Amino acid sequence: MVSQHSVSAVPCPTLVSEVVEDKRYQTKQQSEYLRYLQSQRWHTLARAVRMRAKGKCEICLRADGEECAHLTYDRIFNELMTDLLWLCKKCHRELDNAWESPPD
Repeated sequence: MVSQHSVSAVPCPTLVSEVVEDKRYQTKQQSEYLRYLQSQRWHTLARAVRMRAKGKCEICLRADGEECAHLTYDRIFNELMTDLLWLCKKCHRELDNAWESPPD
């Protein structure tokens, strides 16, 4: 006769606290980033990037740009103009999707 064992997942307290702490850190970073996007510094940078692009999307060069986007987050909160692009919404979405799923 084969004995049946009941297996239940018991979360490791250390792992759970690490996951919770990571979520808090991510949430704090997200709220800090959202505040930054409302700052005078960000608005000034975005305006300069828009002027550099003459209002056109810097990827497709056809549509009017509407958003300032990061090419890199290496200098987040202290970006250079070369870290940013002026983009139409479609190209911005495509750029974000490329960040989320990098090529193999």
